Amino acid sequence: MTLRPVLAAAAFLLWPAAILAGESDPAAACRAATGKAAIEPCERALKADSGDLESGFKLAWAMLGHNRETDAVELFTQLAEAQPENEDAHFNLAGALASVSAYEAATPPIERALALTAGQPRTQKLAAAIYLNSRSYEKAHAMHVKLAAAGDRTSMFDLAEDYALGRGAGYDQPAARHWYEEAAKAGHVGAMTVLAAKLESGAFGDPKDPEGAVYWRRQAAEAARGLPGWK
Repeated sequence: MTLRPVLAAAAFLLWPAAILAGESDPAAACRAATGKAAIEPCERALKADSGDLESGFKLAWAMLGHNRETDAVELFTQLAEAQPENEDAHFNLAGALASVSAYEAATPPIERALALTAGQPRTQKLAAAIYLNSRSYEKAHAMHVKLAAAGDRTSMFDLAEDYALGRGAGYDQPAARHWYEEAAKAGHVGAMTVLAAKLESGAFGDPKDPEGAVYWRRQAAEAARGLPGWK
C-alpha cells in the first residue's frame, strides 16, 4: 500500500474531529474564519462568551464589510458600553462610525479612546480624521501639531494646509511653507507637488522661486515612481 492513500484516509478520519473541535471551541472557529464566513462562528463565539472582545470585534467588522452596517455599529456600541475602560472598544466604535461617515457620532468614542491612551498615534490619527471631517478644525489642528512634531509626514502636510488655509489656526504662510517643506523632505509626494506650485506662483508671499519649483516637481516625479499603480 502506498503512502498517499494512507494519508488521505487519515485526513478523512480527522476531518469530523476538526469540525467537532470547532463546534466545541467557537472562539477558535471564529478566529480561523475569514470574511463573510466569520459571521456565523463569531456569532456562536460571542453567544458562548459575551465578554470575548476579539470575537466581538471580528464579528462586527465582518458585518460592516458585508452590508450589515446597522448591526455592526450596534454591536460595537454594546462592546464599548460593556468595556468602558477598554481603549480598543472605543477606538473600534469610532472607526466603524467614521467608515459610514457618521463623524459627529464618532467624536465621543474617539475622545474616550484618546483619554484612555494618553496619546497613542493610531488614536490621534483617527481623531484628526474625524475632527477634520466633522469640521472641528481647531481640534484637528491640535492633533496635527502633535503628530507632525512626532514625525508623521501626512500630519506635517495637514498642518501645512491648516496654516495655508487658516483651518483651525490663523493664516500663517511662513509656517505653511515650513511644514510643506518638512513633509516634502519626509517623502510626502502631495507636499512636494503643492510646494512646487506655490513656489512657482509666489503664494507664500515670498518672491517666486522657479528653481525650487522645478526641484520639487522632479522630486515628486521620482517619488511617484515608487508608488503602487505607477507606470
